[in-house]
Parts: sequence; structure tokens; C-alpha cells
Amino acid sequence: MGKNTIDADWVWRNYYKSSEVSIPEGATGIEDKTFYGLAKLTTVHISDTVVSIGEDAFRNCFNLVSADLPDSVKEIRAGAFCGCTRLKSIHIPNGVQRIERSTFYGCEALTSVELPDSVTSIGDMAFYDCVKMTSIKIPDGVINIGEGAFRGCEALTSVKIPSSVVSIEETAFSDCPDVKLICNKGSYAEKYAKENDIPYAAPKARNEIER
Repeated sequence: MGKNTIDADWVWRNYYKSSEVSIPEGATGIEDKTFYGLAKLTTVHISDTVVSIGEDAFRNCFNLVSADLPDSVKEIRAGAFCGCTRLKSIHIPNGVQRIERSTFYGCEALTSVELPDSVTSIGDMAFYDCVKMTSIKIPDGVINIGEGAFRGCEALTSVKIPSSVVSIEETAFSDCPDVKLICNKGSYAEKYAKENDIPYAAPKARNEIER
């Protein structure tokens, strides 16, 4: 990414045996696989100069509970938090445009995620096997929802999908036995629900999804 980025060598020198990490001011990015498999890591504090989090940056940090992402972050690359099985919540900053492939795959403790209005795409397997997630609202402006994006989210009961969505891959909500899609009449999401035998309902008038 660049000379002001944090990489695995920096972690080895400074925090290899620590459970809590602070990314210093001035760092602009976290490189690919920087914290990959760092089992002792429970908490990370990221400075407000960081704009990018690399691919698989925190993958398989099994004990990571909290990751405080500042509003400066504009990119979270594929698999960044994949396999963080104890991650309970995360703030995704406004400005992030894509939830990339497998970003939160297997985050079994994650109960809810608020997607910012800047998001336009939810990638393949982005939230696959987030088994405790109960609901999510897809922001107006999202265009596509990828293959297996919410597959295996067994506790998922309600997903609000705006009319801006024009593509939902077939397995996006597979193995979500109790899910219901909340979508506008005549929308692509309604058509998708009918074609895939997924329960759906129109939103109440006062909470109607923006078109």
C-alpha cells in the first residue's frame, strides 16, 4: 500500500504477544494479512489517519471482540475480518462503498451490522455463516447482493431491501430458514423472493423503503 502502512513485520516487532493493539497516528493503511491468525488479539484501536484495511488483515483472529473503525476508513478489502468468531459488533464508516467477498465470513458472534448509505455492493459470502445476526437493513443505493452473501445466517428474520437493488444472486439467502424480505411492491427484491420461495412483505407506509 505504501510506506506509511502497517504490516506483519510491524506487528511482530511491537505487538506479537499483546492482546490489545493501537495503530499509530500517521499510518494510512493496514496491509494484507497483517494480523492473520493472531490468536491473542482481542481489541484493536485504529487511528483516524487510516483509510484502507487490507485483504485478510484480521482473518482468523479468533478472539477479536472489538474493532473500532474510524470514519477515515474508505476501503475494507476481501476477507478482512473473516473467521473472527468472537467479533460482536463493528462500525462500518460512511464512505465505504463495497462490502467485499468474505469480509465477515464466519463471524459467529456478530448480531447486527449497520451498513452506511455509501455502500453500493455486497459481495459474495460477505456475511456467510453469521449465525447470530437477526436483522439487517440494506441501504438505499445498494445495487447488487452477491452469491451466498447471507447464506447460513440461521437467526436472520428480517432484511429490508430497497428498490435500488437490481441483482440478487440465487444463494444470497440460502440456509436462512426464517428470513423474510421487506421490499417494495414491483421491486426486483419482490421478484427474487417469489422466484426463490422466500417469504416477503411490503414495508409499512410510515417506514416505506426509499426508492
